[in-house]
Amino acid sequence: MKIKELGKKIWLMRTINGLSQENIAGEIGISATAWSKIERGETNVPFTRLVQIAAYFGLSVVELLEKSEPQAYKSKTGKKENKTIAVEPPSKYDSKNENELLKKEIKQLRELLKAKDETIELLKNTKK
Repeated sequence: MKIKELGKKIWLMRTINGLSQENIAGEIGISATAWSKIERGETNVPFTRLVQIAAYFGLSVVELLEKSEPQAYKSKTGKKENKTIAVEPPSKYDSKNENELLKKEIKQLRELLKAKDETIELLKNTKK
């Protein structure tokens, strides 16, 4: 996913939930200016920050980075709005579980890399 697409997706999840940049930025420990740059796609987002953002919205990093529009998230009301549902963020980001989240995300990413490598090998073998 391109940085601009990621920013747009994050912006959409925030705005659908009626949240301010300042609130989310404060919850995950960055400035509102830094959050704004993420939403505008003007900065590379470190993996640890992706984990925090994904956790805030109740997602895995893989789900956050998928190119699909936000559709499978729980809204505050539980009702669909314009066929897009938003997520209700947790009351506060829980940094105690960050290591476990990172381990889970690393495992998922390794599985994706393995599947990619297997696909590449399959394609190489079909060309021979």
